[in-house]
Amino acid sequence: MTLLDQDGIPKDATGALTVTGKSLDGSAVPLGTTQSLGEGEVSVTIAAADIPQPDLVVLTATDEDGAVNETAVEVVGGYYFSITEARKMDGALQQMAKYPDEDVIRCRQEVEDEFERISWQAFVPRADRFVLSGDGSAEILLSVYHLRSVRSISVGGVPFTSDQLAGVTVDPIGLVTSQYGPFLIGTQNVTMIAEHGMSIVPADLKAAMVRRLRERLNSPNSGMNERATSMSADGICQPG
Repeated sequence: MTLLDQDGIPKDATGALTVTGKSLDGSAVPLGTTQSLGEGEVSVTIAAADIPQPDLVVLTATDEDGAVNETAVEVVGGYYFSITEARKMDGALQQMAKYPDEDVIRCRQEVEDEFERISWQAFVPRADRFVLSGDGSAEILLSVYHLRSVRSISVGGVPFTSDQLAGVTVDPIGLVTSQYGPFLIGTQNVTMIAEHGMSIVPADLKAAMVRRLRERLNSPNSGMNERATSMSADGICQPG
């Protein structure tokens, strides 16, 4: 995580730094070693066993002088593709000097976010908190596809019991149905933590993502469209 001052400039802690972690359901996440890397960068270790499923962990760093920084760390079912896969699928990416790992990793995250934002769905398992409005029926629709499970539900601040939660069924289109009565009418009175996303990234989608990865990597350095094979002196691109 990165510590920032009031102007948004990276700044090292001025004294002892306390870092805590909290999961989607509000429970504390055990943290390991905290190490300052300089220029505001702080490394925090979290054991995989302490986050056994997709989650969204909020890290809060409190400086000795009272300054507070927060950052969210998403724990997902995996990356859409590994760096090794990307370099094998696109020979151009094997140019390590031109495409160093840190740039590929950064652009991979940008591509994953872009594809999910455009398609409104996740292609690996993710967990999110949803705040919804009950309409008095026993069904409620989440704005996700590939719904996998619902971990917790509360209505009007009252959590479902384990028996009530066991009676909840989910449909991959995002529909949640309760066998223990309706979701009471209200405005943003229903809170759910649910897991959604595909188990395996489709091969054609992965190939498209790698192409988009190279396009994003090249975009700051070239005025030539990534899909073009050549460009004439007058700036006309020849399509590939």
